[in-house]
Amino acid sequence: MSKLAFWSLVMCATVACSPAPATTLPTVTSTLIPPTAAAVLPSAAPISPTATSVPPTATTTSTPTHAPTPTNTPTLSPTATPTATPTPDLAAATITLKDLPAGFRALSPAEAQQMGATASALAGSFGTGRARNFAVFLYSDPRSYELIALLLVYPLSTPETAWFDLQVSKHEPFCQALSNSPGLTIKSCQPLQGTDEFKGRALGASIGATTTINLRVDIAIVRRGTVAAVVYGFYSEGTPPPIGVIEMVRLLDARVATAVVGE
Repeated sequence: MSKLAFWSLVMCATVACSPAPATTLPTVTSTLIPPTAAAVLPSAAPISPTATSVPPTATTTSTPTHAPTPTNTPTLSPTATPTATPTPDLAAATITLKDLPAGFRALSPAEAQQMGATASALAGSFGTGRARNFAVFLYSDPRSYELIALLLVYPLSTPETAWFDLQVSKHEPFCQALSNSPGLTIKSCQPLQGTDEFKGRALGASIGATTTINLRVDIAIVRRGTVAAVVYGFYSEGTPPPIGVIEMVRLLDARVATAVVGE
């Protein structure tokens, strides 16, 4: 199994292919109020025929008519129309070669496709249509190796954000899923150090696995509103990588913060 095929399976087992919980909307039942007003029947008594007529010499006195006082009509205040949250411009929320140590190069789409590193593989069940700013970088020399894959997922749905928040700081379910991945030999899985700085907005894991080499995979996902920043780092076990995943996702999240409005 290639290193990138391993990465795709790891991604699917941890984040993108994990099912988001279904939400049940409450059913509102309308209550009909039965009419209770009783009809009022006329009860006028008949006029007695013994009434005395008024003599024709009576003088009629006119009563002055007063003009009605005008009533001020209240002015209704206009109802404020809620303003829709603008769609953030995430074009600049990415990592470029200028952000990485010397020795990295960006993989072309054809190279990434050939290696199995695609936006659809990384986005998983989130859907390629919501994958933004996908990029893959490679550092390789006789002494060190690192492959970096990153992207944004936007917008996250309400069930997805709820699921994410429930999983924050709960790494055991991730490790359990990884141990069940077919074709992989997972040697170790523990929380990724450094996610605490994001104050309840990050998930992270560090996985040791065996493919054709002893490989270490660090995964960090940081949520800001309805944007998820995802960074994967693959490097040789026992060899410090040229740049850490936490450092990259910190920079990526900062750039998301400058683009997001109302999140």
